[in-house]
Amino acid sequence: MIIDDWFLTTPSRQQIQQLHTLIDRRHKTASTIYCTQLPPGQWHDRMEEKILADAIIDRITTNAHATVLTCDESMRKHFGLPG
Repeated sequence: MIIDDWFLTTPSRQQIQQLHTLIDRRHKTASTIYCTQLPPGQWHDRMEEKILADAIIDRITTNAHATVLTCDESMRKHFGLPG
């Protein structure tokens, strides 16, 4: 599963609970790719439910492989795409 624009907006408490359920069910059984412009160190601050935030981040970061891409301009601008 690929989750694009991870934490583009601040999730509600209900959405955080749903995220926890989804991530917990997939933990150690299926691959998930998180695409985000927000550094992982700022994910915790986006979630009001701090205990669930700890659990979510722990499941995501355990055995994770991170690839950080940096670019001075947006990919849409770089490739001349509308957006």
